[in-house]
Amino acid sequence: FDGIFDGKNHTISNLTSTETAQKGDGYICTGLFGAIYGEAVIKNLTIKNATINTGNFTGANVGVLVGFAYTATGSIENVNIVGDIKIDATNAYAAGAIVGYVYYGDLEIKGCVVDANEGSYIVADSEVGGIVGENFGGTVENCHNTSYVGGVGSNVGGIVGKIVSVDGELITFETGEDRVRMQVTKWAVSTIGKDTEADKK
Repeated sequence: FDGIFDGKNHTISNLTSTETAQKGDGYICTGLFGAIYGEAVIKNLTIKNATINTGNFTGANVGVLVGFAYTATGSIENVNIVGDIKIDATNAYAAGAIVGYVYYGDLEIKGCVVDANEGSYIVADSEVGGIVGENFGGTVENCHNTSYVGGVGSNVGGIVGKIVSVDGELITFETGEDRVRMQVTKWAVSTIGKDTEADKK
């Protein structure tokens, strides 16, 4: 998808994707939008209750809203994912409620909220985040997540599971119900991952 989708503050209820996936430019993707490209814009939408199970699709990029953002330069704004959220992406490459994998481009993700009921979860082997599973080129601003996030491997985060590149000198985190902000300088991060061919699967 590379167009403009304005939900006009409507709600999509009971989104389900079970052991199915869409292919985007050779990548396995699943979500309301399997893959977005170019200047795609998605805004003003609520998704209430979502269940995603990728089954045996090893290496999939999984999101409730977008599975894979490939060289996207547009934006995702004012999207709320609420209620019962259950993402079982055990064999996936990356998983997040808003976007599974942001790959290159300059996608802006702004003002998005994941407000999950008790018992909700987002789980994957690694690269799993409440908002974005892996972010390689996009920005995440004023976003909030209350869902449980877990993984059996590395790179698990409440907002972003893995950040491959950082622009500027400061990284800002906002966490907790009281939205406490913490800023760290880029040099305070011990490891910055490098994109490899294996990361692209």
